Amino acid sequence: MNSPRPDGICYACWRKTDHYREHNRNEKREAYETKPELRGRIQQANADRYRKKARDPGFLEQEAARKREDYWRKR
Repeated sequence: MNSPRPDGICYACWRKTDHYREHNRNEKREAYETKPELRGRIQQANADRYRKKARDPGFLEQEAARKREDYWRKR
């Protein structure tokens, strides 16, 4: 896994960079927009992740507080 990339950075270090995060985000967005069969799976995974977190007792209150904070920050 630590093989150097063409630009000389090892893969493990590259994954910690903002460029990698942006690259990964763009790839996911592209897959979501271009492949409808993946879209359902991605939505299902997001719903499952949210449902799993929602079982946590304080999660829904934290989520509501975060949304409120975002709302007022944007105003």
